[in-house]
Amino acid sequence: MNQGAIPTACKGGGDFLLEDRMKLYLIRHGETEYNRVRRLCGHTNLPLNERGRKQAEGLRERFKSVSVNYLYSSDLRRAEETAQITFPEKKSQITTSALIRELDFGEWEGRTSEEIIARDEKAYKLWLENPALSTPPRGESLSTIENRVKQFLREIVGKFKDETVAVVTHSGPIRVILCDALGIPSNFFWRIAVNSAGVSIIDYSNGKPFVSLVNDTGHIEQGG
Repeated sequence: MNQGAIPTACKGGGDFLLEDRMKLYLIRHGETEYNRVRRLCGHTNLPLNERGRKQAEGLRERFKSVSVNYLYSSDLRRAEETAQITFPEKKSQITTSALIRELDFGEWEGRTSEEIIARDEKAYKLWLENPALSTPPRGESLSTIENRVKQFLREIVGKFKDETVAVVTHSGPIRVILCDALGIPSNFFWRIAVNSAGVSIIDYSNGKPFVSLVNDTGHIEQGG
């Protein structure tokens, strides 16, 4: 082969990943009322609001030509509703899991950043700067959510080969999975934007992750 030539297997923008590949779609749920007014929403079991349902309809349009073999959802209502609207033909085939719930925000649950700062400014600012070193009072540590989300991830990566899997979940679990796939430390958790109804894609080829898309919301900008 000529020096500097591109190997045949690497031509075509990633075709070399096709062997033993699982395609994973990570989908954040649509908006809730807590999201709208910027209140922390962890284990509080809220439904989608009107805008959140419209966002899920935008997701449905995006995925109508995508063949998804397996569909997973957090067991919280906002995620399961999003999964049902996005994939109506798979309503009866959704596997729910508490392992991919949002972070439990403890005493900060349901509060705005201004309300939290008024009570726990030092702890809150440390949590935003380095979540590995701070935990919401009576809430869940970053290492705890990492452990349960990575347990879920190991299970599906080990189970599915040459399949397409969609997971409808929350910003916290999506950040954990993306940090893991990109090989970056968990203290970069908050540096990854994950918007309502945002879509990320990871291809797992022979168990190794290749991130091809992060937090795409084009379907929302076009469809409301």
